Amino acid sequence: MRGDAYADGQDQGRPGETCSVQKLRRRKKAIPSFERAVIALRHGCAAGETKSVPCHWCGRVGSIHWFITPRSVLGWVATLNLEFDHVVPEFLGGPPTAANLVLACRRCNRSRGWRAFNA
Repeated sequence: MRGDAYADGQDQGRPGETCSVQKLRRRKKAIPSFERAVIALRHGCAAGETKSVPCHWCGRVGSIHWFITPRSVLGWVATLNLEFDHVVPEFLGGPPTAANLVLACRRCNRSRGWRAFNA
């Protein structure tokens, strides 16, 4: 039935879609704050700083911002013109850990899709 939801609260997708297509449509989980902070440190960005960072795959430049927030010990790490990209995609079992994450421009991240590449 169209309005029903999975046990985890996700929508069942469009009528006629196979189960594997429905799994692809599920919303991805957010990258944990700790992992974002580790990636910022890897690129030389300290709390309260902004750094220019190249795309891991093509070298296009973006920036990483580490905001200090009063409610959180780690603050929040955000990117401009870059996205967190899984080297081994979540779809293939890649964990959301700093060892499996790189910063990639939108074009590179979206063009890779679910394919796995060596970092």
